[in-house]
Amino acid sequence: MQITAQTLDNLSRLTDEAAVLTDAEGTIVVANEKATDLLGHQIVGNPLEAFIRLPNLPAAIRRANAENLPSRFAYSRMDVVKRQFNISVAPIDGQHVYVFLQDTTLEPTLER
Repeated sequence: MQITAQTLDNLSRLTDEAAVLTDAEGTIVVANEKATDLLGHQIVGNPLEAFIRLPNLPAAIRRANAENLPSRFAYSRMDVVKRQFNISVAPIDGQHVYVFLQDTTLEPTLER
């Protein structure tokens, strides 16, 4: 099955979260507006690991393509305030991977 660039772009618009599509090597192919707001407007064509410093991320992208395995990570970064994210890595077609960044910074914490 051949997935077109337009299809991939349309998929990136379906989520309210920051989402990028990478190739098998982790280079950003498509990014939605939330992703460019978060990571920068010139991210397409660059490696995702240049913007998200998470040691397991490049291996997770390669594994998603090679073994069709999704994965999840917790990630935090300092912007104006410390922000928390859940990162989901999902294989698409053996050539592309979607990476979703769910901002959990303002989610309430349940106390025990």
